[in-house]
Amino acid sequence: MIISLKKKQQELEFQHPEELFISAEKNIGIEPLKEKILERISNGLFKGWVSISHQASAARARLYEEGCVRDEVIKDNEWHLKLNIGNDLLTDYLNSSQLKILYDDNQQPLEVGEPGRT
Repeated sequence: MIISLKKKQQELEFQHPEELFISAEKNIGIEPLKEKILERISNGLFKGWVSISHQASAARARLYEEGCVRDEVIKDNEWHLKLNIGNDLLTDYLNSSQLKILYDDNQQPLEVGEPGRT
């Protein structure tokens, strides 16, 4: 009996939920691996929405260059960006007042400096 690669992967993920299983050949698990690396080297990972004014277009461009932006909504005087960003880099942006946290992926509003941004 031949077990499919997908079924075997699901079985392994169930048996070892703390582990990552990847395949460069099949492009499986690459994004979770990138997120785990970013989380480890960046003091955690923030996934959620932020706002940034149109006057801070250079900061917006840097976020795109860093590969942090997952989605964008254009508003009257600002952009709303969905980010996957390391907490250290996020803190740098927050300290420079270039962006403001709207809410995390769980739709929970967060205040700047509030613990639990990961």
